[in-house]
Amino acid sequence: MNGDDWIGLVGLGAMGSRIAEAMLDNGFALLVFDERREAIAPLLARGATGCGSAAELADEAAVVLASLPTPEALRAVACGEGG
Repeated sequence: MNGDDWIGLVGLGAMGSRIAEAMLDNGFALLVFDERREAIAPLLARGATGCGSAAELADEAAVVLASLPTPEALRAVACGEGG
């Protein structure tokens, strides 16, 4: 698969994990990242590919979605270290 095929999802909490599951159910090639490694594990078992940082995910994905709880959290992930 090339980068044009990947969709990235940052934030795998209550909402993000459900979005990821639906995307996998519908056959999307999915890259995932969350600071909590335990949130990524169930999605890896279902076929998602994990990334080590938001920046790595963004470098590989054609489209990046974020499911984060606050605007401040989004800014920290997008503009902070590893973003």
